[in-house]
Amino acid sequence: MERINVALEKCPHLHVVHVATFDPSVPDAKPVYTDNPDSKTHKVSLDHYRKESKKIMDSFKEMLPGAQIGKGVCGSFSFHVVI
Repeated sequence: MERINVALEKCPHLHVVHVATFDPSVPDAKPVYTDNPDSKTHKVSLDHYRKESKKIMDSFKEMLPGAQIGKGVCGSFSFHVVI
């Protein structure tokens, strides 16, 4: 995994997104936005993205009744619509 400064040197137009992390060694640890999380001690929490992704999927299902909507990785969808 590249460090942010190395990635920015390689791709100066890179937009780095801050994500919540948690320490899996702490029982019932809640995801928080940490200034400098250490990848050796913290894991990325995808809870926020999963929750928002479900909202988007529900909207698609409502707008496209009868369409087959497949969910891919976090935040991607596929549609099969027959008209």
